[in-house]
Amino acid sequence: MPTTYPGLDIMLWDARLSWLWRRSNLRFIGFYLAHDRGDDSTSWSTRLWDLRDPGWTVLPIWVPFNSTQIDGAPADPKKGKPAVPGGAFGTADGGEDGLAAVGLARRAGLEAGATLYLDIEGHLSGGPGAWAKASTGTAEYILSWLLAVSLAGYRTGFYCYRAELDPRTLLDPRVLSFRPVFYAVSVPGSDRSTWNNNTFELAPYPLPSWGVGANERWQYADNVIAVQYAQLRDPALTWPDANGRPQDHRLPRSHRDVDWDEAKVFDPMHPKAAIALAVAQHRTAPDRVRLFAATTEHLLTAVRDKAGRTGPLGATPVLPRDTVPAPPPGADGFDATSIAADSTDARSQHVFLLGADGRIHIRWITPRQPFPPHPQPVNPARNPARKGSPLAATSRTPLALDLVYVDREHRLVRQFSQAGPAVDWTNNVQSVPPPTRAGGRDALLVAGGSNLASLPTPNDAVHDAGRLDVFHIGHDYSLPPWNDPRAWQVVHTRWIFARGRPATPATALVPGLDGVAAASGVAAVRTADRTLHLIVQDRTRTRLRYATLKRAATDWEGARGPAGELPPLHRPERGDPVAAWWMNLQMLAAVNRVLLVGVLATGHLAWSVYDGTAWSTIAAKHAGFTPGRPLCLARRGAKAVDIFGFGEDGQLLQRTLTLLDKAGAALAPF
Repeated sequence: MPTTYPGLDIMLWDARLSWLWRRSNLRFIGFYLAHDRGDDSTSWSTRLWDLRDPGWTVLPIWVPFNSTQIDGAPADPKKGKPAVPGGAFGTADGGEDGLAAVGLARRAGLEAGATLYLDIEGHLSGGPGAWAKASTGTAEYILSWLLAVSLAGYRTGFYCYRAELDPRTLLDPRVLSFRPVFYAVSVPGSDRSTWNNNTFELAPYPLPSWGVGANERWQYADNVIAVQYAQLRDPALTWPDANGRPQDHRLPRSHRDVDWDEAKVFDPMHPKAAIALAVAQHRTAPDRVRLFAATTEHLLTAVRDKAGRTGPLGATPVLPRDTVPAPPPGADGFDATSIAADSTDARSQHVFLLGADGRIHIRWITPRQPFPPHPQPVNPARNPARKGSPLAATSRTPLALDLVYVDREHRLVRQFSQAGPAVDWTNNVQSVPPPTRAGGRDALLVAGGSNLASLPTPNDAVHDAGRLDVFHIGHDYSLPPWNDPRAWQVVHTRWIFARGRPATPATALVPGLDGVAAASGVAAVRTADRTLHLIVQDRTRTRLRYATLKRAATDWEGARGPAGELPPLHRPERGDPVAAWWMNLQMLAAVNRVLLVGVLATGHLAWSVYDGTAWSTIAAKHAGFTPGRPLCLARRGAKAVDIFGFGEDGQLLQRTLTLLDKAGAALAPF
């Protein structure tokens, strides 16, 4: 049974959503760009990063008309109200409205390639033939809206009733030519949700149950991404009190009416690119690289040869259901948010896969054993990973393999193997106590939007087998004040390995790095002089923060980041400047240089080079990568760096940067 991801839709923004992401199993939330075509903002408009940094993914909805404007209303003489004509879609300009939706999306901070969902809920709900019966101009409106949004660099989707998924309505070939996706409403008279107000858990709703009729099959179509399957008027979600206990729903502002949702992907804004990617490369054989990609149903792999050629991703025999005990229905797939891989030697690679049930799967490929079965999960039953947990794997020596992840209490966990893959991983577990935020008493848990940057990696210029350094962005989820800059800080956890003594973690906050963005992540690397270099982005998405820790030093030093502002970028349809910020950050160290690479919100690939004294001016070029997923780097030879990632349609892309003899790097033609 395919894995699905639970979500919700509420009318207004609420700061307690940060707390809810921490406590619940919910993954995504509806994000309203407008409740009416005349709106220039909603309560959500300035809250995108206040959702993403704590961990939410969003489903952006643009609502042009209310039901009265669509269907009309008779006169009400008693209240002095005249009749209201319907047919609003047929009398409005879809192209003009499409540009209005794009403008609101940009002001809200939605990146290029994001999917915007047009709410036409109810207008065509008459079933087959409703399109032809609709008011004159409805088809023209919808097609013009699709065209305007697509030309502006966004993807399109519909928030619609399931009856509209018919060849004579929204599955018309003219509509499908824009390759939209669909968020279908399938709400019968009774409540179909199973929401536990004590544990804040929504039972995953299996795909076969999305339809109301016994013979419905629309939910299996690839372009159907999500469903709203329950709509409640009575109190459904009761907010917690300051101690985390459910409140009495009769208290003011203690509860919210919600629509319960389910999606096939963890990120409905980039549905086709919601795939996890990892690269395995050994420091002694950097010219041979194996790529691993995880969807909810499959593990895929490809090989890059020493000439830089990469074969297509092919399926492996690794399946989610191979782990014992069997996962429950609806959680029996991979959580495609995260994957980790590393090479213990030049010819062997290990890959770690996150299960939707919180179990972590391990597989390996060697000259003698291509993906042998490993039925037991890596993590013990008492310590499942949290939803969407980041994973990072590090091979310090051929027999020392470290895995770090985040458990359901949002703490950092290290598990390790000291004697090869046959070791019982469940006996080697270290849970790291979270630090407290500067100036406060509350713990900084691992932020839901943060990655885990683990060193050493093949991207380091020098390999240090005697230590393990892990960086993440810690977040204070307490209420209030969850949005204080001190509630977002870079956390450094370090293990030093010495003969005869077990390694114990030491955790500290990196001074000066507070108020940082979790969703763009932490980038870290070690240069040949054994200096640690660290880059993050501030929460306003206006500048990068850069710090170093020299080999013998005990204190971090703040330093200037890449020189200059982001290069001037322009909207293709009008040529006017467009704001850009970093969606993700990756670093790689050559002998005497550091390369920073990432994707901007505009969809451009951006990079800068540090030559030991200064960073080069940031360069940018459109390279086809989705801003919705991080990149992977792999060195090739002395100067080439291959960059791997996905395009918006889920295709694997490879681009190459060449380090120049002088400062900077150049992107190879493609």
